[in-house]
Amino acid sequence: PWGLLPGLDPIEGKALCQTETFAPVLIDVALDGSSPAAFVEDAVRYCNQDISGTLGVTLAVHPASMLDPATAAAVRHAITDLRYGTVAVNIWAASAFGLVSPPWGAYPSDDPSDIQSGHGFVHNTYLLPRPRKTVMKAPWYPVPKPAWCVTHRHSLPALAAATRLNANPDPRILPGLFATALRG
Repeated sequence: PWGLLPGLDPIEGKALCQTETFAPVLIDVALDGSSPAAFVEDAVRYCNQDISGTLGVTLAVHPASMLDPATAAAVRHAITDLRYGTVAVNIWAASAFGLVSPPWGAYPSDDPSDIQSGHGFVHNTYLLPRPRKTVMKAPWYPVPKPAWCVTHRHSLPALAAATRLNANPDPRILPGLFATALRG
């Protein structure tokens, strides 16, 4: 079932973060940090050591946070140090799967005796040799608003048009898709 588990300490959170639920469950683990940069470093360590699975991770980083040099450096290091197949900044990590061209798969460091998120990558349209991770970045406030956002005013017709286009690649569908998608 759907679930929201807020304010767990790292020990409680670790136990829950070791099981894939295959259902919408949000587990909120409270990590300490003496500064924003220290928090980012602690979060990277927690994600890499205490959370099972290595498919994707999303970082929500407000632009004002990046004005602090220490925080900006910590975020850059986080993108490098996170052991996930997709590291996404201000965009849902699974968007890499939906875009089809970026490589999508588990970070290539899983122990063969403990495969958590699979082995290898799919998609990889550009045939990149032995990818390690996909990194995606998006603005904090994307313009135009993506049709999948819950606050998009015309998401149903926009996504219906996108589905029609996917089922029947006809360029005559594009004007209607653009007209509804851009009015978010």
